[in-house]
Amino acid sequence: MDQRCTHLVGSHADAGTLCDWLISSGICSPSNLDTGVYTIDFSSVPLQVRILTNTQNNGRIEAHEVYRAVIKLLEEEEKNAFDRSSFNASSFPYSDYVYRNTSFKVPWLFSDCSSPENRNISLMEAVASNISLFKSELAQNGLLQGTKEFNEALAKRLANYILDHNELNIKRALLSSQEWTTVEVLSQSHEADCSEFSRIYYEICRLAGLDAKIVQVINLSNNKRSYHFVVALYLNPTNHTEITFVDLTTSQPFLTSPPQLWVEVPPTSVLAYYWMNKGYMFPRNLSQDGPPWYEIAKASYLTALNYDPNLPLIHYNLGGLYFLLYNQTHELHYLKSATKYFEKAHELDPSDTTFLGALNLLQFSQ
Repeated sequence: MDQRCTHLVGSHADAGTLCDWLISSGICSPSNLDTGVYTIDFSSVPLQVRILTNTQNNGRIEAHEVYRAVIKLLEEEEKNAFDRSSFNASSFPYSDYVYRNTSFKVPWLFSDCSSPENRNISLMEAVASNISLFKSELAQNGLLQGTKEFNEALAKRLANYILDHNELNIKRALLSSQEWTTVEVLSQSHEADCSEFSRIYYEICRLAGLDAKIVQVINLSNNKRSYHFVVALYLNPTNHTEITFVDLTTSQPFLTSPPQLWVEVPPTSVLAYYWMNKGYMFPRNLSQDGPPWYEIAKASYLTALNYDPNLPLIHYNLGGLYFLLYNQTHELHYLKSATKYFEKAHELDPSDTTFLGALNLLQFSQ
């Protein structure tokens, strides 16, 4: 293994494998990988994404830099396949390598959610065909591709494509029965809440050539605190500050009142939230011979922290899990763990009263 990757071991062993692959194959140079670790700074005013101190151009390749580079690589590979409508065995060499050699997956990609042998080619072909059809119809109606008007019409057509019962037919769920990947939603569950809808719509818009970002809403348009995901679209090629917010969980997805407080979510943070939600909404049909539910939840939360250890809500959920175990067993080590994670959540986001309330609740429990 390349010596610049050997420190990536343990919970980041996948990053070590991917790091070595990226460098040894010539896909990325070490300098191109050393771009810094991106995370959301919930304590900043205004809220923003920042690069963690001393992680950019520091001569050391961090696991999160590797994950970010691989996500970008797999997104570009899939976009090229959709642009060519080519979904044969040679279309996804990068995705196939990642699948065969690591457990890393990107839950919004069509190409990365199943084994190469079981890849849902028919689903990709159908989506690609419909994207091309929608573009052709808009052009026949006199809209010029690449203009704001064309992009707006395409964005609305893609939203309808996801929701319409005669098309992809994805139903709105206040809370889905478990956390699903994009492929699982489209081919199995046909239900989605805000996190799944945001990933599906982001992915389809991206494949259609629209500039889309997944956004975490902190405060709604009425300034009420929230944990919610929507998609931000930059549809005006002459004005990148003009943003259209789309929330497929609502009856009017194209929001006329934007959120009061929001932030674009870095790709590794989207991945962390996916695993956090898997811990919170794990499959209910667990085998009685398997590990207990709380071990599955804890493992998912800890996996989430591998991808972004600075998301306060993950720490809060881990604290809540340990507090629940303390209430069931009265074992003090669970209470200490709950305290540690609640304190970290509050440290990362002092403005969220929920985290402070959890700490206050612990004081009454001791």
